Amino acid sequence: MELHGLAGTGPHGRIVRDDVEAAACSAERRDAAVATATGPRTAESESVPLGRIRQATVRRLADAAAVPVFTLTAEADMAAGARLRAELAEVTDPAPTITDLVVSAAGRALREHPEMNASAADGAVLRHPRPHVGVAVDTPEGLVVPVVRDPGPPVAVAAATRELVDRARSGAATPADLNGATFTVSNLGMFGVAEFAAVIVPPQAAILAIGAVRELPRVRAGAVVAVPVMALTLTCDHRVVDGAQAARFLARLVALLERPLALMIEEGK
Repeated sequence: MELHGLAGTGPHGRIVRDDVEAAACSAERRDAAVATATGPRTAESESVPLGRIRQATVRRLADAAAVPVFTLTAEADMAAGARLRAELAEVTDPAPTITDLVVSAAGRALREHPEMNASAADGAVLRHPRPHVGVAVDTPEGLVVPVVRDPGPPVAVAAATRELVDRARSGAATPADLNGATFTVSNLGMFGVAEFAAVIVPPQAAILAIGAVRELPRVRAGAVVAVPVMALTLTCDHRVVDGAQAARFLARLVALLERPLALMIEEGK
């Protein structure tokens, strides 16, 4: 250990054994703190600079950490949804995906429950006139969230989503594609994830996480049968909505997914 700069506590400022041991302990604590903050480094470690999209994600996550949230989870029987998707696949291209069905249902449910189509701002709650649903998309540059404006029936959502996702993954997304979401849907079911809670995107009131559709045993008409079940987890900003409001919204969302023909009918008719 270098003694230069070390303050001595012995007679006439002399450096004594206790001074050396204290300095050594201090250095060990400092090195441990650096290792904790930066992670273990070896000669083989590679430093990967954060790209523009990843930096934006880090900033959003930092903002989200200060939001008081709660989560609710429900499950939807997706048998009717699977039948509708199969029938639509015979007559339309692109055929709606599970995400498209959820985005369509979320748009309908948000219009029926405007308290969920809101955001926190300067001590007030802003309720938005129309729902704009962001769809989390994995791209080579990181996670981006293109926005489906005022989503309608599943077929229309499928067409809009296909264009948005193609532009996002090719790096051609415009600011108009990515800005203005009032609610977000994140789907990790295609990776086999059964259930998860997504991080809210401030200042939105909520984000919905959907897992994989799985065949699970459920009781129907007194008999145990295999049912295609999908978990939906809603994360909410408690400053904007409370548990009962979120529960009513989630229940309506499940009802729409279990009876998806309602999504094919224009609202108000």
